[in-house]
Amino acid sequence: HSIQPIKDEEIKKLINSMAESASQNIPLNLNEKFLNLTISVVCRAVFGVSFEDTVLSQHKLYKLIREAYMMLGSFFASDYIPYVGWIVDRFTGLKGRS
Repeated sequence: HSIQPIKDEEIKKLINSMAESASQNIPLNLNEKFLNLTISVVCRAVFGVSFEDTVLSQHKLYKLIREAYMMLGSFFASDYIPYVGWIVDRFTGLKGRS
């Protein structure tokens, strides 16, 4: 099965949401919008439901998925500077979350 129809529908929702915010001069957090787009596409493809449109949007599972995506896109200094990078990771909070 192709997930293209799911991607098309979720992107259409994103564009409509962005257009509505723009027409009302509401600032957008694009990182948040694209993160939610990614999570919605993955969850619809895997579970058959978009978490954003359900009660589950505030559920702990959604928060865990979001945290995992944020960490996967994060820079861990200890990966590049093994001897002292852990200090940077501790200050940024990544060491405590990993």
